[in-house]
Amino acid sequence: MKVPKETKAGYFVKTIDIPDFSDQSMRAAAGLTFITHIISAGFILASPPANPLFGEIHLGLGCQIAGHVVHFDYDGVTPTPYYVIDTRGNKLQSYLNKMLASFGMPDEQREAQEELASLSNREKEVVELIIKGHTNMEIASLLYLSEVTVKKHLTNIFRKLDIKNRSQLVILMGKR
Repeated sequence: MKVPKETKAGYFVKTIDIPDFSDQSMRAAAGLTFITHIISAGFILASPPANPLFGEIHLGLGCQIAGHVVHFDYDGVTPTPYYVIDTRGNKLQSYLNKMLASFGMPDEQREAQEELASLSNREKEVVELIIKGHTNMEIASLLYLSEVTVKKHLTNIFRKLDIKNRSQLVILMGKR
């Protein structure tokens, strides 16, 4: 990878050696080392020994198997996959959001965005105008609709977002 001299290209982690897997503190230190690399490097290519536990750990940390590329370096026989994770640029925030969600922690901004995705383009326009404080009549005029049509859009928006009124809509959209 070509990157400016003052930045890291990433890390290649073949293995983080743990002499004694029964030692919880060693396992925790290895995990923290790997997570630190994920957060600080931006790009990690890892190839732990072909052990189902190691594979599950890497997948659980958000790594993906790098295509069908394998090596046989550990014992000369067992195909061992590579795992990759890319957290460069704005991908780090997406990664952190994904990890928080996997731990069951609510991400209200993500939820609001997903709910917004269920709206039609016209409904999204109505929402934006409501957030700006426009009345139904003003929205109808701005979008060249009848006031009845605006009310129908509002009914659909409230139903899709599981809310009851404009105030709840403004609060929900404030979380995005």
